[in-house]
Amino acid sequence: MRERTRELETTQETLRQAQNLEAVGQLTGGVAHDFNNLLTVLSGNLDLLDRQVRGAAARRLIDAAHRAIQRAAKLPQSLLAFARRQDLHPETVNANRLIKEVSELLRRAAGDRVEVQLLLSATLDPCRIDAAHFEAALLNLVVNARDAMPVSGGRISIETENATVGEEELTAEPGTKPGRFVCVKVGDTGRA
Repeated sequence: MRERTRELETTQETLRQAQNLEAVGQLTGGVAHDFNNLLTVLSGNLDLLDRQVRGAAARRLIDAAHRAIQRAAKLPQSLLAFARRQDLHPETVNANRLIKEVSELLRRAAGDRVEVQLLLSATLDPCRIDAAHFEAALLNLVVNARDAMPVSGGRISIETENATVGEEELTAEPGTKPGRFVCVKVGDTGRA
């Protein structure tokens, strides 16, 4: 009888977790939709302003704002993918370029007491990934590393390199074929 009660409790907890995830997914979808609408309004207003401004300094500010909006537009894609409401969109990219594009965001996420060190291979092969998911995963790793740091601070390193993986190394990853891969390593000097 006790075993059956435990099974029922486990099943109920699993159902609660699934319901919570569904609620988070619905909320995330709504937030992403609203965020996209706000970005559209901002972009439209910048376009109108761009037509009226004549000075070079003002144009540089408008261009910088447009670039920020383009970067911000990736956030809803990440949220929707996280909520499993958007398919992955892998593309062939240079991981170093993606890391450099978000490096300032990573440094801000790490905070003032943590140094972020980029050790990027000069001869890195292109790879096929979903850029938004890659950037979100990298940001998550940096935030987790920051949280593991002592109060005095520390260092987070992000390293890229090409790697050749053989059959014997893939036993834990069924369905993956041996070959050349791009390796991205995130290390930190945190405690745990």
